[in-house]
Amino acid sequence: MSTLTAGKENNSGGIGNLRLLPVFSSGLPGGPRVLELYRYISWLLTSLFYLLGPPDSPVYFKLGVIAALLVAGRVSVYLYEHNSEASTALLGLVSVETVGIALLLIPTGGLDSPFMWYALNPIFMAAVLLPGVYCWLVLCVFLAAASTGTVLLHEAASILTVWGEDSWLVLVFLLLTTAAQLFARLARQLSRAYDSLALAHRVTEHSLAHISSLYQALEAFSSGENPRRLAGLLADYSMKLSGSRVGLCYLELDDGSEYWETVDPEGLLPRGVEKEATSAVGHYLKEGVKSKHYLPVVGADTGKYKLVCLPVQSPGAHYGWLGFGVSDDETENDARAVHFLAELGAVVLERCKTDELAARLLVSEEQNRIAGEIHDGASQYLFSIVYALHALGRRKGSLQDEQVQRQLSLVQETANRAARELRASIYRISPRRRGEQVFIAGMSSYLQRLARLSGVEVDFKHEGDEEDLSPALRKAFYRIVCEATSNAVRHGKCDSIKVSLRMVPGDMCLEISDDGQGFNVIAPACKGLGLANMRSLMSDFNGDFDVQSGSGKGTSVICKVPAGVTADHAHTGGGNIEGCCG
Repeated sequence: MSTLTAGKENNSGGIGNLRLLPVFSSGLPGGPRVLELYRYISWLLTSLFYLLGPPDSPVYFKLGVIAALLVAGRVSVYLYEHNSEASTALLGLVSVETVGIALLLIPTGGLDSPFMWYALNPIFMAAVLLPGVYCWLVLCVFLAAASTGTVLLHEAASILTVWGEDSWLVLVFLLLTTAAQLFARLARQLSRAYDSLALAHRVTEHSLAHISSLYQALEAFSSGENPRRLAGLLADYSMKLSGSRVGLCYLELDDGSEYWETVDPEGLLPRGVEKEATSAVGHYLKEGVKSKHYLPVVGADTGKYKLVCLPVQSPGAHYGWLGFGVSDDETENDARAVHFLAELGAVVLERCKTDELAARLLVSEEQNRIAGEIHDGASQYLFSIVYALHALGRRKGSLQDEQVQRQLSLVQETANRAARELRASIYRISPRRRGEQVFIAGMSSYLQRLARLSGVEVDFKHEGDEEDLSPALRKAFYRIVCEATSNAVRHGKCDSIKVSLRMVPGDMCLEISDDGQGFNVIAPACKGLGLANMRSLMSDFNGDFDVQSGSGKGTSVICKVPAGVTADHAHTGGGNIEGCCG
């Protein structure tokens, strides 16, 4: 109802920029109604005593006084609410109300007037709104006016005589004014404490939002082997962490490939800013400067805008830069969080390089092992066969000779040994030859661990042969299962999850459904990148990604991949399936 504005205490004794304290503002429950409520209660009670008691005035006169006082009180409340920012107006309002009530006390009984208790309203307002001296000045005006009215009505000798007879009443008003001063000071202290707590609460919420964004970024980066997707994630979280309206990321990898991603939902940046920024910031960073760089950008409609650019680099390599935009009348916000994000992006790229090198070393080691097995086994047998056949070719005689037959038997036995050795090597190398399904086993193991740790029931059904899926598609499906089931447990609060995987050529489909809380698919409450990551993984295979959910209806994630998709269509890479979800 009231809109009383927060302010600070003025201890100088002057007026200054006086405003109502936060304890009386709409910021605290019940605050704006405290003084207003007392005003109306005091009006009602004093009006009843005045109407039913002395002085003996006509009823219509008393009713007129009561109505006028109500109108004046309502107008005072309105003016206090709408002039709470103007210190001079507040002083004027308190002064006018003081004079008006003082004039009312003279004909209505002086110190014996019931409206003496209504006169506490401007005293309280002065205690809250004005420096302490004004509160006592208001009291002095009321006592002087009331005493004058008593002298005139009762023909007393002097004001001092009246005060002597009604000393208890004067004492009560002195104590009430002192209490008002003390409570006003307490209110000031409470308001400062409230402001401090509110600021700490905002800082805590801001920090938690940053931690949440960084956690989501780290979670999203776990599947960021696609450089373009990683650049998009960095740009998006750069905008979120900085509180800006623009996020940018430029990555340049060792093979010379470049990736530029911009998140500009409001269209603030002009065309061609990518080339300009890449050239300017690239030249700046290649000079060895490690700190942030400011790049002015002039937009067609938005005026001047500048980019705050931070390097994405590790101690041993430079990968590009990460930026966010601020206008000239804004200050850069949370650059440290974005700097940490840039370092995190560099760590992810460094990890990708390390993983790639580790995979190549693993392949090289396996190749050396296979070569050693072939050299020590089948190769020796084949050399023996070649040598024996060469010796038989130089021997004279018939193939029916007994010695020739013994030699041929040895050659046959050696060839059989070589074939067995090769089959054993192939069996050891190929899980398919052993009848194993590594992908299915890995996914089943993950779902079993999820069920044990989260206390949910997981039903996993699969159909077909995993060999019909490319390695890249297997990894993408595994990541989608990890993301969808994790969301079902953390956000959906589900009790059961069903995972269905169909691996039939021309009909490859993954479906994850749960019985959780569900959510609004059009306007989800959580703005994380989980759904976007899953949709992006499917887009690499030209697949369909669909989410079906509703409040209290659970959630279903359905992924379908068209026929003929191979690893060449995707960029998710190979690698260990079990390591995809961290």
